[in-house]
Amino acid sequence: MISLAFLQSIKKHLERYLDASVSSRLASNDPRLNYLDAPISGISPIKSIQRGTFTFSPGSSGTITLNTPVDPQKAVVLVSCKAGYSGRAWGTLTANCEVHLTDATTLSWSASRPVYINSNNVSGTCAWQVVEFK
Repeated sequence: MISLAFLQSIKKHLERYLDASVSSRLASNDPRLNYLDAPISGISPIKSIQRGTFTFSPGSSGTITLNTPVDPQKAVVLVSCKAGYSGRAWGTLTANCEVHLTDATTLSWSASRPVYINSNNVSGTCAWQVVEFK
């Protein structure tokens, strides 16, 4: 376990280093910094974002066709799912959904069966985003 004294020592050394580094640079109000504002403000690492939703039931699967092709080497899929039991349950009843980019225009998804099976009334909704970087 890391002691509090050790962490405080690291903090002290970092503060000293940062103070020395920052003080050796231009002041934040120095007019020479203004020339950087315009070029930097227009830079974005994101090329495109595509979004959507789908509903699922336990054990189901499917595909989604993207409106615009993306480069799979430069894209990431973000998913947020909500699932639950629609009646009385004796345990937590949820289903998980897995989503991945199959190719430049296709998302594939599959939903697992719930952990506690006393009904098949578990369904859910997933919101997805595909973010493609430049």
